[in-house]
Amino acid sequence: MIGGFGGGLRPDDRRRMEISYHLAEDCQGQGYMREATAATMPVLWRLIPAEVMEAGAQVENQASFSVMAALGMTPADERLVYSSVRDRHEPTRFFELRRPGS
Repeated sequence: MIGGFGGGLRPDDRRRMEISYHLAEDCQGQGYMREATAATMPVLWRLIPAEVMEAGAQVENQASFSVMAALGMTPADERLVYSSVRDRHEPTRFFELRRPGS
């Protein structure tokens, strides 16, 4: 296992799905996440009835923003998100993509 990827409807806005991913540090920078996410996104669109797909990362995580941009996502907004690992809210920048064909 080198990482994980998932997606689901946001509980506070059922028109939006949020995708999330994490990759082990020694596997970063090799294109694995772009490849896995690009292959999985069409499946999520088929399974989840959302109008918008979004992903977020801490504001200093330029590598994740590059992945999001490569997937066709565009910058959306910034909000505080709770990090259970660090037990605090952190500024998180979100990118989004509208459902293809809508």
